[in-house]
Amino acid sequence: MIKKLSVVVLLLLNTVAVFAQEEVLFKAVFKPNKVYKTYMKTTSYTETDFTGNAAIIEEITKNGVSLPMISDNEMFINLELKTYSSNDLGEFKGVLEYKNMVNNMTVNGQTTDQGNPFLGVKIMGTYDSNNRFSLDTIVGNQLTDQLRDIMKTTAENMQEAVKFPANPLKIGDSFDMDIPMSIPIDGIGTISFIIRTNYLLKEIKGSLAHFDIVQSIELETTGSKTNMSASGEGVGTLDYDIKENYIVRNDVNLPMEMSIIINEDLSLVVKVKSITEQRVVMSKG
Repeated sequence: MIKKLSVVVLLLLNTVAVFAQEEVLFKAVFKPNKVYKTYMKTTSYTETDFTGNAAIIEEITKNGVSLPMISDNEMFINLELKTYSSNDLGEFKGVLEYKNMVNNMTVNGQTTDQGNPFLGVKIMGTYDSNNRFSLDTIVGNQLTDQLRDIMKTTAENMQEAVKFPANPLKIGDSFDMDIPMSIPIDGIGTISFIIRTNYLLKEIKGSLAHFDIVQSIELETTGSKTNMSASGEGVGTLDYDIKENYIVRNDVNLPMEMSIIINEDLSLVVKVKSITEQRVVMSKG
């Protein structure tokens, strides 16, 4: 009895060890004859204030600026990608449509609708055998050339939102990804962010791989005699469907604080708390 039990225990331990060392090659790809519905919600709270010479700050408030300036932003996006049958070369058509988009901003208690020029926009193109997208046409009534460029870039890079490494990963492995961002500010210069993200493969349950996310912010600037600093550390989670080869959940909570020394008498301090939640639901086309 004891001998049989020992054998069973050894077999179980061996199974656990093999499972723990399972390696998976992660790559986000779109497949033919599928519908990918993406639901994204981004909320942010921003507090902007000045520090320094009290007389200068008083003059700013006399001009009708309420300090600190408080802004809340909510954005909801619903995207749908429909793919069609592939040909003998492995190519297939795809249509990306903005089903819904709501963007509301509240500044010091006053709410404004930022409009929705993307609503109903359709991006049509072809995925080649390597899953690279080439644009055929963009259909939309309110689109400027700049917005069309944004649409094109969005469609081309959807599956590259997270750039997985070329090598397989096992539980405990991690990889890094840098995302550059630039924001021009009149009279100050261009604020260039680098969002550094670390993805740690925490566990695999069934066909879902769970990653822990840790983010940090670095700030680089180009401008005249302006000193800037920024800090921020965020956390989140990501779920990847191994069977479908695609990310089905991506949530990040990223607080950030930025300080801009305008001159020897005045500094601008910006504090931001942002939360991004994304879900993807897949079905047969």
